[in-house]
Amino acid sequence: MRPEMARKLAQAIWRQRVTTYGPTLLLLIVCTSLGGWFFSYRLDRADPAIAMTEVTGIVMEARRVASKAAVTIAHIRLDDGKEIDADSTLPAPLIPNEHVVLNEMRHASGKMSYHVLKVQN
Repeated sequence: MRPEMARKLAQAIWRQRVTTYGPTLLLLIVCTSLGGWFFSYRLDRADPAIAMTEVTGIVMEARRVASKAAVTIAHIRLDDGKEIDADSTLPAPLIPNEHVVLNEMRHASGKMSYHVLKVQN
């Protein structure tokens, strides 16, 4: 094959590849860029925890969020007398009148959230 014909054939093959795979590649790049922008936008709007302290309390009642999930919402009376709801991902279920250690988190918006760390013996 003559070099001129080989060059034209190579150009035709590359032109076909670009028209075949170009739109798919462009869509992939656009989706990745939009996904990255959306993720960073959501991170900017997050409510970060600015202070964490450990407190103790007594479980008043506890209920599972879903039958197979290991997440429990517990109504707890803290040692200072305040009653709160806290989430727990401990493998064992929480029992009423059980002493627990909680993580108290103060968020930038002023919201307080509580998470059960462990059962206190």
